[in-house]
Amino acid sequence: MQKDQKMVDHKKQMEGIAGRQQEYPGVIRGEVSGDISEEEFLKNYRPGDYERPSVTADILVFTLSERGELSLLLIQRGNHPFKGCWALPGGFVDMEESLDEAARRELFEETGLKDIYMEQLATFGDVGRDPRMRVISVAYLGLAPKDSLPGRCRGKDDAKEACLFQIKQRPDGSFVFINEDWVIMFAENELAFDHARIIHEGVNRIRGKLNYTDIAFELLENRENFTMADLRVAYEAISGVPYPASNFTRNITTRYIKPGKMVETKERVLAGNGTKVALYGYRRDGVPDPDRKDYDDVGAGIKNGNMYGVGAGKKKKDSESGK
Repeated sequence: MQKDQKMVDHKKQMEGIAGRQQEYPGVIRGEVSGDISEEEFLKNYRPGDYERPSVTADILVFTLSERGELSLLLIQRGNHPFKGCWALPGGFVDMEESLDEAARRELFEETGLKDIYMEQLATFGDVGRDPRMRVISVAYLGLAPKDSLPGRCRGKDDAKEACLFQIKQRPDGSFVFINEDWVIMFAENELAFDHARIIHEGVNRIRGKLNYTDIAFELLENRENFTMADLRVAYEAISGVPYPASNFTRNITTRYIKPGKMVETKERVLAGNGTKVALYGYRRDGVPDPDRKDYDDVGAGIKNGNMYGVGAGKKKKDSESGK
């Protein structure tokens, strides 16, 4: 019985193909069967013969809380599915726009945010990740200084609300999201869709990029005037580990100040302990200062994802004196 049904199905399929061949000679489900020009092929091409997934763009926007903790912008969904759940801002890609354009449009429509650092993170396409239909999501990673993201951002479009949540990591590696102003706390498994997985990928990406990019500077409120402590706060928030101040300064000196990517200004500000500390400016395309010879490069750099760097930035005068 089952074999007979397969034969019937096969016969119907072949009849369908034959019918399309008569209607569109030379084209079988998008395949060329004879010598046909590309112009004619495209004219007769039937994309409806294929099932097509929808594509969305979802955006992670990281920033710092008032206490210097890593925070993430989330929206509360106003429509089904997952109505009332918190999720990443995002939405469907229009037919006439690029992925980057869709990501920036959706971010602005749902949060009012624009002109921030963004890069493509990864593509997520598990079958069943969206209960409506087959949906592939292209996730974007964004960073913004906290002064551009108030603790409460009014939601727009189909987002009921939009606000910042501090990210806390449990011993088992899972995340908890906290907004103290609204007294909201929830676990990652309460997020919509597969957004918990996307967030994990995003956190891992920015932590890894501390080693080889200047990504931490994107979290500074003013990249023209900041202290070494301000930069250390950004590094600690992203990495999730504390950095000893002296080792951090030595590593930053080797990695940024010597190559001219971080320039000391003439201004000084009072630190929390009452001492005056230097202000720095960030220069994306640095020019080394030939007069600065405080530190050599032996052992310098970030080791194993942290700034401890044992032996990093050892002073030349110490080595020259045999100490």
